[in-house]
Amino acid sequence: METEIKILIAEHDPADLELLQYELKKSGVNYISEVVNNEPEFIKTLTDFIPDIILSDYTFPSFSGPAELKIREQIAPETPFIFVSGTIGEEKSIELIKTGLTDYALKDKLFTLNLKIIRALKESKEKQQKRKAEEDLMLSEAKLARAQQLAQMGSWEMNFSSQLIWWSVEACRIHGVPPDQNRLSFKAWLSFIHPADVDLVTKKIQTAEGLMTAFSFGYRILSADGPVKYIHAEGKPEYDANGKCTGLYGTAQDITALVLLENKLVSERRTRQSEITAAVLTAQEHERAEIGKELHDNLNQILGATKMDKELAKTD
Repeated sequence: METEIKILIAEHDPADLELLQYELKKSGVNYISEVVNNEPEFIKTLTDFIPDIILSDYTFPSFSGPAELKIREQIAPETPFIFVSGTIGEEKSIELIKTGLTDYALKDKLFTLNLKIIRALKESKEKQQKRKAEEDLMLSEAKLARAQQLAQMGSWEMNFSSQLIWWSVEACRIHGVPPDQNRLSFKAWLSFIHPADVDLVTKKIQTAEGLMTAFSFGYRILSADGPVKYIHAEGKPEYDANGKCTGLYGTAQDITALVLLENKLVSERRTRQSEITAAVLTAQEHERAEIGKELHDNLNQILGATKMDKELAKTD
């Protein structure tokens, strides 16, 4: 082993400790160690030293290996733990392995210890890497869920062979169903589509499947929690390693608020236009009335003057 490892050794017998350390050096283990022989020292070293692996005897005058194993489970459950004992039997060892023990080595067969340490550290590293990958995946999924929630945009996948559709958490929320109901059949998905839009959606999916082309269209859904929602969907074909189209994947964005706002603006524009038209017509009527009145007054004046001229002509 090239990398220096930190070993917590729990051993009360000086002779056994010397043999153990000799075997570690003989096997070429590059290590530093802390030696303990009672419970307080074990707890303190486990917390402060933070070992990469624990090598422990099974029996102590005032302590026990199983007690150490329980403490390890509470403080550092991922640290490999190997019993190095001359009294523990195979049956007991197997029983302890079921409860968290990593491995065991007999004191009269210490030549096997190096390989057991290497295997234990390798398995521990793989577990840590797997856990970190799972944590990173969960963090990534949480960030994606938050981003989708802000955008009110869920993602989905459709498999042609199984005819199953998978929804993201946000897609479930948009459709008004719990996140654990994120897998459903194509027929079940169509049940969410507004009856007037079912044919449109079906034809779009069939066209995308047949031509293997990307698509983008809008439709309405009847969500499980009640209201009609307007959805803008975009999708692309998905291919396997042989280039065969195996399904579709894409996004479904809830644009209900935008559509309702646009409808409101259109309605307000129409109302405003009607008001303007009515105002123009009223103004025109008023203008015509004013012109008619003015013409009427002018005609009366002309007729009055004509009558006066006629009367004067009779007497002149």
